[in-house]
Amino acid sequence: MKAVLDTSPIISLSILNKLPILESLFSSIYIPKAVWKELSDNKAILPFSGIKSFFNSRVIREISKNNDLTPFVDCGESEAIILAKEINADYLIIDDKRARSIAEEIGLECIGTLGLLYRAK
Repeated sequence: MKAVLDTSPIISLSILNKLPILESLFSSIYIPKAVWKELSDNKAILPFSGIKSFFNSRVIREISKNNDLTPFVDCGESEAIILAKEINADYLIIDDKRARSIAEEIGLECIGTLGLLYRAK
């Protein structure tokens, strides 16, 4: 199964030392470039070194379409939605309620950090 991640679930899972559960639940893990930029540009994110090492060998992708969702949600969330749609991901892992609502309206299956932890249990 393929999954696309937004920023906040990555940070939450990293703080909990639970990033490896992604490997047990999904065969392919993707993050868009905007999410990587949000993570790598913010040096205040305490667990960044764990995030960086985990995603070093993962696929960080650019979206091929124009990002028409930025008036509604931030750049990372909007690129995650678009990327999930483009690659026909099985899940979009996202916590933001507004972004999740938009994603579900266009037919994406979404799960948040808590749902992901529950599923891994």
